[in-house]
Amino acid sequence: IILRAGWSLTGEINHPATPEGTGLEVDKLDATHVRAHLDGYISPVIRQLQGLVGERGLRYLLTDSWEAGVENWTETMPAEFQRRRGYDIGRMLPVLAGYVVDSAEKSDAFLWDFRRTLGDLVAENHYGTITRFAKEHKLGYYGEATGASWPTVADGMQAKSYTDIPMGEFWAMPFGGKPMSYHNVRTDEFPADIIETRSTAHVYGKPLVAAESLTSSLPLWTSTPWKLKWVADKYMAMGVNRLVIHTSAHQPSDTHKPGLTLANFGQTFTRHETWGEMARPWVDYLSRSSYILQQGTPVADVLYFYGEGAPVGVPFDREGEPADLRQFGFDYVNADALFRLASVEDGRVAFPGGVSYRLLVLPKKGTHMTLPMISRLRDLVAAGAVLVGPKPTSSPSLSSDSAAVRSVADQLWGRADGRSVTVNSFGKGRVYWRDDVTGVLAEEKVLPDFDAAASDLDLHFAHRRLADGDVYFVTNQSDAAGTAPVRFRVLGKQPELWDAADGGSRPLSYRTVGDQTEVQLPLGAYESGFVIFRKPATAPSRELAAPVERSLQTLDDGWSLSVPTVAGKPIVTRTAVGSWTESENPEQRYFSGVATYTRKLRAGSKWREPGSRILLDLGKIGDVAEVRVNGVLAGTAWKPPYRVDITDALRSGDNKIEVKVANTWQNRLVGDLQPGVTKQTWTALGALGNSIKVSTPLTPSGLIGPVRVIAVTAP
Repeated sequence: IILRAGWSLTGEINHPATPEGTGLEVDKLDATHVRAHLDGYISPVIRQLQGLVGERGLRYLLTDSWEAGVENWTETMPAEFQRRRGYDIGRMLPVLAGYVVDSAEKSDAFLWDFRRTLGDLVAENHYGTITRFAKEHKLGYYGEATGASWPTVADGMQAKSYTDIPMGEFWAMPFGGKPMSYHNVRTDEFPADIIETRSTAHVYGKPLVAAESLTSSLPLWTSTPWKLKWVADKYMAMGVNRLVIHTSAHQPSDTHKPGLTLANFGQTFTRHETWGEMARPWVDYLSRSSYILQQGTPVADVLYFYGEGAPVGVPFDREGEPADLRQFGFDYVNADALFRLASVEDGRVAFPGGVSYRLLVLPKKGTHMTLPMISRLRDLVAAGAVLVGPKPTSSPSLSSDSAAVRSVADQLWGRADGRSVTVNSFGKGRVYWRDDVTGVLAEEKVLPDFDAAASDLDLHFAHRRLADGDVYFVTNQSDAAGTAPVRFRVLGKQPELWDAADGGSRPLSYRTVGDQTEVQLPLGAYESGFVIFRKPATAPSRELAAPVERSLQTLDDGWSLSVPTVAGKPIVTRTAVGSWTESENPEQRYFSGVATYTRKLRAGSKWREPGSRILLDLGKIGDVAEVRVNGVLAGTAWKPPYRVDITDALRSGDNKIEVKVANTWQNRLVGDLQPGVTKQTWTALGALGNSIKVSTPLTPSGLIGPVRVIAVTAP
């Protein structure tokens, strides 16, 4: 057989882009070509900015998730393959066309080597070149390398390791729902991408774990801070500590509202968002949470090795492995980090950034391993590491001898078959044949770091160790509320609950149970908080009474509601609490924006008691509200319970209460589809539409109530 082989461009065009910025994708496996692309595309921008680069201006480059198709050849492939794999690619090339060379086993081993080479080239020549270019220009680099769904042949953590700030992505979703699908992206890939990002940051010693955050699709302009909070909390508990909101499109016009979008994608978090002027408390919540999650060192007990091949990364379904250990922190590690960065300290596999792990767990089906890798594992176990997983039986690569692999495996696992012997000592460490990770942790006497088994709430956590204590971020990912008995692996310190929504803190009830501290943790539906241990405990337990609430007055009627109109003259009505969508006036029924409720409030002389605070409880609102008392901004209600502390602005006698309420754009978008109306909104979606129909239900809007004035007295 005479086989003629060649290579050509794939024809992939970059997208989306303006016509002037559209062209063929660069060869990302060749550093020279990638550098030429950066010189031609980014360097002119840097020159135009002159001194406004670095600390005084542009500070970072950012690459989005890989959407450039798959590439499997480059001009320098023969030389790169020879250098990396140690043999000539020439006689094995027919395997790429489906032929068997020598044997099926050798052909498969060559394909493993070929794919591994592609992964190395993507990481080093694409992402590595961008990093080097950025450094030359005093810039940092955010990189969604390579992105969810294994979009090309790569090693996910290796690719992310070349960035200054590794990034993943996660999408907005309805309460209790799953991420929206896009093309062939599966709904379980976003957690995997985030876990891969945090794992890269942890083992490579990078302090920031970034994420393209709250990405969404149709319908646009319908989100609220409360609808988004639980999603942000979910991924912050997975380790994200820098949120990069997708997408804040520039809005050049004040007459075209809601305005421009990135086609049908994005969070539309712009100045034209109806609640945009009320967003500061929401942004403060994200900022405070991110700041705390950047402090100290992450704490985890289990390190999963995901294998040496390519494409490879954190598995989506982690078949046969726990998707979430729930009681223990865990990360993943790739071959590169194990080879170059891992050491053993006090029986834990440690990395330069300060994170360390009690167990190193191999893939359950990982019976193939190269000689350099199994030799590296031997060194780690000899130094005291605890290894869990199956015994390798052969090498996946032509560059590595299977007999030599089995010889080292016999040293580590022993010569038994794993049925009669489940643990083998080697050097200072141990090797477990068992695949029961939680069972091995128990045998190694590792207590749960976060034990919420006694609670019915769906609790998730992230743990970071500070110089003077420990901080746990805890989120309730369910619509149930309650006080959860949670045990933390901390001893000798008293707990306090820190609320990132307002920056306040308060002590918590606790008791010492063995080597753990059990805390009575009160959490509302989809609520979160930071449990911080930093002050020495003066007693083995503490029982605190719950705050006492008194209802002082009900304010369900007597309100004046002012709703702006296009004509400029507002609609003013006397009203009780309730959704303004019940109005017979279509201008009010379909209104989207900010409407204002006002009324008088006469404060009773006996309202205030020592240690009490006066709160305005708005009940239910649609969707964000600012409360002013006597013209003074008392606070913003953006999440349940919709309460604002009005103590400092309230005076004896008569007071003026003003509540500005913003809903979303949905009702006005529905109203513009009604027969015979003059359209008031404008979007850039064009033929895509917004998936909102004439029959789409209106969202309850305004001050829905019941509204009460209450006094809360701390114990």
